[in-house]
Amino acid sequence: KRRTITWTWENAEAQELFVELIKFPDERQSAHEVDQMETLLDLRPPLRVLDLGCGKGRHALELARRGYQVTAIDVAAIYLDHARRRALEQQLAIEFRLQRGAELEENGVYACILAYNHTLGFMSAEELARHFRPIWSALKPGGKFLLTLAGPKIVPDVSPEKVRNWTEQGGRYVLSEKYVENGYQYERG
Repeated sequence: KRRTITWTWENAEAQELFVELIKFPDERQSAHEVDQMETLLDLRPPLRVLDLGCGKGRHALELARRGYQVTAIDVAAIYLDHARRRALEQQLAIEFRLQRGAELEENGVYACILAYNHTLGFMSAEELARHFRPIWSALKPGGKFLLTLAGPKIVPDVSPEKVRNWTEQGGRYVLSEKYVENGYQYERG
């Protein structure tokens, strides 16, 4: 039997499938990434940080553990619920919000905005403009913005050959495809 899931971050079924098939890095990896962020951006607590597209809160939790004042937003309700539970268990004060970056209303509040593995590659030029104006406004003057990308990206001089791979995961078969189209690299599962 085959089931097709329409991919959007807001789709709960897609969110569950992403966690099941892709997984999120563990606490050790998350702590290592926060170490790198602190070094790269010269961050020190108790700065106010926004974790944009926080997913299951792995960076937000680690930042709060280290003494940062953290706000974490995402459009995926199941990820936020997981992050809230973990923050409660660990007695960490984090403000979680079901919200898009385009819906931010703060002005000059955050010393650092983190957009780790952000899915900009899936946004049109118009969406990008709507997305970044409020994010830029929420950043303090002289604040720091860290962006790492997930999703399609421009890849020069890469063969357009389509690569398909079948794998079995937990009794399910997954077909993944990687290809380049019009200079953009895509990966679908």
